Amino acid sequence: MVLDSVDIRDLIPQKEPFVVVDRLSKADESSAVSVWEIRDDSLFVNGGELQPCVILENMAQTCAAHLGYVGRFINDNPEVKIGYIGSVKNLSVLKVPRVGDVVETHIKVVEQIMDMKLIEAVSYINGSIAAKAEIKIALTDKTAL
Repeated sequence: MVLDSVDIRDLIPQKEPFVVVDRLSKADESSAVSVWEIRDDSLFVNGGELQPCVILENMAQTCAAHLGYVGRFINDNPEVKIGYIGSVKNLSVLKVPRVGDVVETHIKVVEQIMDMKLIEAVSYINGSIAAKAEIKIALTDKTAL
């Protein structure tokens, strides 16, 4: 499957102007990579820099896109399920993206127990680690509107 042809908004429950991923560049059953270019018209840019808290939202939306991808293209379910952040551990923001930077976020499912997933997330800017975190996602049976 060519991921460039998949509209990210079909995989996540978030709607504009709150979408903070442009596309998935890689995805399989246990991992995904998202790409997001920081643009100056973003609601979350101030003084040419992304607000640091949005990096965590980018990680969470990468998790949501992965969940949507697995549901839609691996499990053949067209409905996008909603998940919630249960906890964030060891969040470290080392570099804040600026306008024009491309953030590449890698997520990996480390463990899944029932409806909880433990995710390792690492965001890169120009090949350097910008942020990392461990995120617990609680899955629901609810679908996006």
